[in-house]
Amino acid sequence: MNIAHWLARTARVAGDSPALMLGAEVVADYAGFHARAAGLAASLAGLGIAPGDRIAIFARNCPDYLVALFGIWTAGAVAVPINAKLHPREAAFILENSGATRAFASADLTAALTAQTHLPLTELHSDTFAALADVPPMPVADRRATDLAWLFYTSGTTGKPKGVQITHGMIAATSACYPIDVDPVAPQTPPSMPRP
Repeated sequence: MNIAHWLARTARVAGDSPALMLGAEVVADYAGFHARAAGLAASLAGLGIAPGDRIAIFARNCPDYLVALFGIWTAGAVAVPINAKLHPREAAFILENSGATRAFASADLTAALTAQTHLPLTELHSDTFAALADVPPMPVADRRATDLAWLFYTSGTTGKPKGVQITHGMIAATSACYPIDVDPVAPQTPPSMPRP
């Protein structure tokens, strides 16, 4: 029940639909998004990443963040997202505490993080990252609903940050409930003003 199957399925049924945007620019359709994520997964597997291994992402929002995230899930690994606003020392604590074996990072965060850890680190939106994603894709790894997908860390305002475990099944349940729990978004017509 790997949630990366959602991307693979969407790539099959709506592959030419826009998937990743950067402002108004379409960066990738679903077929291209899936191909890059599954290619990255194949490269991760080739580097010895196994299902259940933890891989951190210390990055600002960008299209490659989603490629990394779905690449991690496609490989069956666990994503450890780290808030890009944290100090590199705080990020290094999360890397060590989570047991992450690799990390992806934004260009502006890479140097500071490298000074804090000896973990293999790949810069997003780099030639190295592009090369990792540009290999023949692998199939989505099998995972159970109870298997870990995300390991989020608390802010640590009252102590050391703690990892919160989120499974594939939890993400699926949250996604299924989203239309029920969130108010629909629709254009609003301003109320008409009463006549004097």
